[in-house]
Amino acid sequence: MSTPKSSTCKTASSGSSCSPKKIPRPPNSFLIYRKEHAKAYKGLVATELSSKLAEAWNNETPECRAHYARLADKAKKEHAIKYPNYKFTPIK
Repeated sequence: MSTPKSSTCKTASSGSSCSPKKIPRPPNSFLIYRKEHAKAYKGLVATELSSKLAEAWNNETPECRAHYARLADKAKKEHAIKYPNYKFTPIK
């Protein structure tokens, strides 16, 4: 039998029920880029896919990167609305 790790948990903005699910971090510009472009690289394992897309990302134009930065900013704002009490706390 296992025991619960903690008696507290993070809850979503509703706060009505205690959910042990971890709130995800908002995606940054590269994560959004990776998600959109991964479909073109079907069949690759995750490490190869990330390497290929990182190389492609580094070769993108500043305009393209700015587009994804705007998408990431929008995602960050939506995340703040959905999870108003969210604070990133890295595991040490």
